[in-house]
Amino acid sequence: MIYQLYLKAFLRGGFLIKLSYLKGMRNILASIFTSLLLLTSCASYYYNKLDAKIEPWQGQKEDQVYLIYGPPSRTQELSDGRKIITYDYTRSRNGNLYTGAIIFGITDGVVTTAKYQDANAVLQYRIKAPDHKPIID
Repeated sequence: MIYQLYLKAFLRGGFLIKLSYLKGMRNILASIFTSLLLLTSCASYYYNKLDAKIEPWQGQKEDQVYLIYGPPSRTQELSDGRKIITYDYTRSRNGNLYTGAIIFGITDGVVTTAKYQDANAVLQYRIKAPDHKPIID
């Protein structure tokens, strides 16, 4: 069965524009919507897993960060005594370069902030929990 939608448009002499949609169009749109819904739920699941690994870092000692991650890519001392420790990661995929970072805020030798910036799953296997195996004993 063919569904027809008529739209009158007065462009260039008042032509009547006729748009026809086949019966299967509804099924195609439903499939596209379902696919997008599944993709967004997978992305939410991925970032929820990363959040669950990074959140326990708050309250841990600064030395624990070094024992698990090793030396940082960058460190910044602030004038008030706080410190920002950053671990940068890159990933090449299909000729494109993607970056991600794990960032710790340190106050008086204790982690007060732990967060990440991820692009295209660069940090998929990089974020570690505080109880992960240390690089040295």
